Amino acid sequence: MAAQIGEIMGVSAGAAVKQIAQVHCTGCGQNYKQYTYVGIHDCVAASKLPGGGDLGCAYGCLGLGSCEKACPFDAIHVIDGVARVDEEKCKACNKCVDICPRHIIALEPYKTKRHVTIPCSSHDKGVDARKVCDNGCIGCSLCAKSCPKEAITMVNNLAVIDYEKCIGCGICAQKCPRKLITVDGKVPEVKPAAPKAAPAAAIKPAAPTAEKPAAEAAAAPKAEAPAEPKE
Repeated sequence: MAAQIGEIMGVSAGAAVKQIAQVHCTGCGQNYKQYTYVGIHDCVAASKLPGGGDLGCAYGCLGLGSCEKACPFDAIHVIDGVARVDEEKCKACNKCVDICPRHIIALEPYKTKRHVTIPCSSHDKGVDARKVCDNGCIGCSLCAKSCPKEAITMVNNLAVIDYEKCIGCGICAQKCPRKLITVDGKVPEVKPAAPKAAPAAAIKPAAPTAEKPAAEAAAAPKAEAPAEPKE
């Protein structure tokens, strides 16, 4: 059917790219709250309060499960104060994306191997981001500068991945000073650089000796002994 539609429209029908919902928050902002929220256990309700909720970070997951309730596939759950997606169950229905009052959930192309994510939505400057989150993006741009495919750009203090360019090399994750970027859901270990080999000691030429080589001595003219006086 896709091929027939493509033929009618004059375009080729390529293979569908799998998408899943990604929550752009690690939940570390839960440690920095403006006040204690006591009310309906629902993100939409909490977002109506001053500051858009109790978190110090204006871009963090409120963790009250509006997305969890909206998902018809049981593919998203709040764990340790932040919504997390079950990649196997997610059908990219967009329900969680639509209901999130913080707009921190998005559908993104998904690679089954070497999938790189930047789970943060903060557009605060680095000095402000540090005050309300333990590992949010601080806009240092080290990831963008180190990417060999130029797949990361800085958008209003936030690193954003272009998945059409990303090859999953993980260099950005190794360079990130906040240990924020993940590859296949994990922060890769940074291997220590191999120690540089010590420079080889310079070999000094041997000091010349007083003795001449045998061949040179043999070739030298021999001095004749003085003749004995005649009587």
